[in-house]
Amino acid sequence: MTINLDFTEVESKDFGALAEGKYFAKIKNITEKVSTTGKDMLLMEYEVISNVEGEETKGKKVFNNYILTKNCLWKLQSLLGALGMDASGLMNLEPTAIIGETVGLLLGVEEYNGREKNIIKKHIAASEMA
Repeated sequence: MTINLDFTEVESKDFGALAEGKYFAKIKNITEKVSTTGKDMLLMEYEVISNVEGEETKGKKVFNNYILTKNCLWKLQSLLGALGMDASGLMNLEPTAIIGETVGLLLGVEEYNGREKNIIKKHIAASEMA
């Protein structure tokens, strides 16, 4: 069997890590999961839009786990604060309600299984990115 394919207008994808720095990102998807240690967590998929200089990132994605235990809630609290939400006390959160929201991310780079990947070092309100 022969398949005719036309690759003339196909853009190649670069799956490498973005350079360390500040980026605007949109929350693209949230999945409720259980971690390998049996803890409830949210897996967030961010679509990175651009860096602070406005250079587009061509659909790069960053993923982050938010473990939902007392000792780990600080990370989710940081995200919610950057989105302008008060996460200082009891809160009912519908995770899908924040899908589509834009946030600033300070990204770092670390090695994982022999490849470089981005990690979120800090959440920043989009209005405070500079």
